[in-house]
Amino acid sequence: MLFINSVIKKAIGMNNNNIKIVLLVLLFFGLNKNLISQDKDCYLIDSVNYYAMLDGYCAMTALQMNLDYYGFNMDQSLLLNLGWNYGFMYLKTPYYTIAYPDTDPVEEIVFACNLIGFRATVLVHKTLKEARETIVKYISRDIPVLIQWTPHTILAYGFKDSANVMIYNDPGDYRNQFIDNIDKIPFGKGENVSMPISDWEKMPYLWGMRQYQIVVIEPKDKKININWKRIWKRNAEKTLGSIKDKYQAFYGIDGMNEIIKDLNAISAKNISKSIEIIKNYEMCFKLGIGFRRDAAAFLAGQASTMIDNDLRLASIEFMKSAQYFRKGYNLIYWFKNNYDQKKGEQAISEFIEIFEKIVECEIAGSTYLLKASK
Repeated sequence: MLFINSVIKKAIGMNNNNIKIVLLVLLFFGLNKNLISQDKDCYLIDSVNYYAMLDGYCAMTALQMNLDYYGFNMDQSLLLNLGWNYGFMYLKTPYYTIAYPDTDPVEEIVFACNLIGFRATVLVHKTLKEARETIVKYISRDIPVLIQWTPHTILAYGFKDSANVMIYNDPGDYRNQFIDNIDKIPFGKGENVSMPISDWEKMPYLWGMRQYQIVVIEPKDKKININWKRIWKRNAEKTLGSIKDKYQAFYGIDGMNEIIKDLNAISAKNISKSIEIIKNYEMCFKLGIGFRRDAAAFLAGQASTMIDNDLRLASIEFMKSAQYFRKGYNLIYWFKNNYDQKKGEQAISEFIEIFEKIVECEIAGSTYLLKASK
């Protein structure tokens, strides 16, 4: 910057040719603003816009920000209905269980990118050091990178302090929700977050459990090639559990039925244990509400445009599923905040019945989707 100031001062009184030279120099520095707008130990990619996620769709929103950087503005609802709204996974180990109303967000990102003319490269690393080097390499070339932690997806676009601190956009944004100390919450920090990369190995981030996954999105041909019949079939199969991920888990309807079986077995012996397990499904049910509701609305729009009764019926079933997810979520809230021990056993039975209704709706909705795909 000092160099530019001195050039401007010397330009005063120069002839037109010299002034043209000065303008060319200024243009050069303007086009290479990373050279002058950032200090020696900080690098930020310009023009990475921020979008906040709706209903907990962090992976899709991170992808939306990434695509927007390349000048490709994709509607969130369209991206969601390429696959995020469907499926179910139930992973249980001797130490913990996870229930999630989808499968693997990285797989969804790759699938969506292939349809809309982008290349998604999934990079797996053995160590944090290797992952950091990869991030720095791409960001230094003005290529943002998607980071998949175990529970959350972010978009990294800068680094500082010899790359020990990463700068990223968190699709969640709780900054305006009157949280006393935003720095203490792990997720939902919004735009332009700085964090030491070593923190990503700690709870609750657990990046190492994802094999230090990085997804690099780059333009290929930018041609949208969406075959909706293929997508309906795929989403129906995800919901039914025909499409599985790399984890040794229960998927789709099988996953839901396995939870029902486990809750029935445990509640007969230990009501308190059943309630603790049900409380762990809070995020799953919260996401399920939004996932199925958005799927239903999108399918209703497609049914109207295409005059397809099977899509209309599928929409109705997924909306019913969303409503049962809402009932289950409200019941979980009751368990957490207004629990009455005398009503505990009855409430567990009610929760199981809600899950059984969700299964019925998911099967019916998927069956109609399969019919539409033919």
